[in-house]
Amino acid sequence: MTKLTPVEKRIQESAFQMVLKKGTAKDAIFQHSVLCQTFLPYRNPGTDIRIWKHKQGNVSLAIQASEAFNPELNDFEFMGLPYGPKARLILAHLNSEAIRKQSKVINVEESMSAFIKRMGLNLDGRTINEVKNQLRRLTTSTLSLGYADNDRGVQVDLKIVKAFDLWFPK
Repeated sequence: MTKLTPVEKRIQESAFQMVLKKGTAKDAIFQHSVLCQTFLPYRNPGTDIRIWKHKQGNVSLAIQASEAFNPELNDFEFMGLPYGPKARLILAHLNSEAIRKQSKVINVEESMSAFIKRMGLNLDGRTINEVKNQLRRLTTSTLSLGYADNDRGVQVDLKIVKAFDLWFPK
């Protein structure tokens, strides 16, 4: 028998759990079809990259990183582009909550720990730091989605979060 990698083991366990556990509509995670085609970077594109673009078929995505006000610096600080599985999971979670509640306003949990638990992630220091980092990046970024419709170009600009309260590491 071939030894599975850690990723293959997680995939196998997830598939096994999906077969065993009957899902309900409440368990579903929503992701817009455009974001299923083009999505966030897999890895950190680096601190010098402020716009990331991806194209799949006739759909294009551009993500522009921005800044957040840091009270420690008494100035704006560049947050970087969102990337990786945590950012994708956070965005899918926020989309799902908006659909379930039929509201543009999504109240996140009372604490970061509760928010992380609700997403089904392990509650350890590394995960908490990764989620905080990706939340900072997502809340300050603007997504632009575009596609060709015959001879027209259609574009939608999205600010995922309109207002936020960030905690900066000390």
